Amino acid sequence: MPPFNIVPSPRHVYRLLLWMCRRSQFRHLLPHEGKKVRYVAVQTGSTLELQDMEEEKSEESNIDGHYTRNDVMSMLIRRYVRHIERMKIEGEDGESTSSDEQLRRQVERLGSRVEQRLNELSANTARLQRDLDKVKAEGGEAQKLQVEHYDRFIEFSGRKTSETDRYAALLNEAKLQILSRMDSERIQMERVLEHRVGTLARKLDESTISLSQQVDRLQAITARGSSPGSSSSSPLHKPKY
Repeated sequence: MPPFNIVPSPRHVYRLLLWMCRRSQFRHLLPHEGKKVRYVAVQTGSTLELQDMEEEKSEESNIDGHYTRNDVMSMLIRRYVRHIERMKIEGEDGESTSSDEQLRRQVERLGSRVEQRLNELSANTARLQRDLDKVKAEGGEAQKLQVEHYDRFIEFSGRKTSETDRYAALLNEAKLQILSRMDSERIQMERVLEHRVGTLARKLDESTISLSQQVDRLQAITARGSSPGSSSSSPLHKPKY
């Protein structure tokens, strides 16, 4: 089989045995020893078969000689080229394949390719449709989640606003209470201070009056002590005010 048939075939084994017998002492036992093998062309109108026979004759004639690596490679390459040419000729001019048969095969191959391509396209279309449906479903879920989050945010914002208003009202009320308490305490402190100031002023007036009386008494005593006949005079009477 092409391209390179390295495994020996029964024909090659047979030729090897013939070559060994020809080289050995049993050469006279061969049935056709000394006769030349004739190669004829089959009457099919093909020049390729005649060429094959001539090449096989040259290959068989080389059995008695020594094969080199280049000879083996040349034989394998020629065999591969002959096989390719034979396949081309049988595909173009063979008796079993007509133009209609070739056309039918081409149509079948083309139909199979088109059908395969259509199957691939339908599979890709179905896959894309599934992906699109999945994306739509995920988009709907994402939109639903966004709406839920927005509603929760609005609710949270309203709750925070109401709490802020309540805290502001409580703060204002506390401020008013503190201010009113400070006013009442200020008024009480003013009253206490006024009372204390009045008390101190009254005490100061009383002290001033008592001091002035004592000063007057001392002045009167001093004046009497300095006048003549003060010793025989009657005892000092306290002036009445």
